[in-house]
Amino acid sequence: MTKQASLFGGLYSCGPSPTQFHFVILSVFTHRVIRELEAQLEYEREKREKLEAQMDKLRAQIHTLTLQLEDERGRHLTAVDILYTNTLSVK
Repeated sequence: MTKQASLFGGLYSCGPSPTQFHFVILSVFTHRVIRELEAQLEYEREKREKLEAQMDKLRAQIHTLTLQLEDERGRHLTAVDILYTNTLSVK
């Protein structure tokens, strides 16, 4: 019997057959890949949550700035109306 036959189970060996050996290797590899993918998925999920929180803050800031802009436009229009009215009354 050769070394290879004894490693994989030969006619006189009680070890695993080549099919069983490959299944075990594939199973270990598959579980490792699944763990790595789950870890990557968790990382991406946390990254997405942080970006969503940042988007919420930016949306709130945009809303605040929009309100300030509308308020300034209102003040500007009121000031222009007063100036225009005063200009007309002077003539």
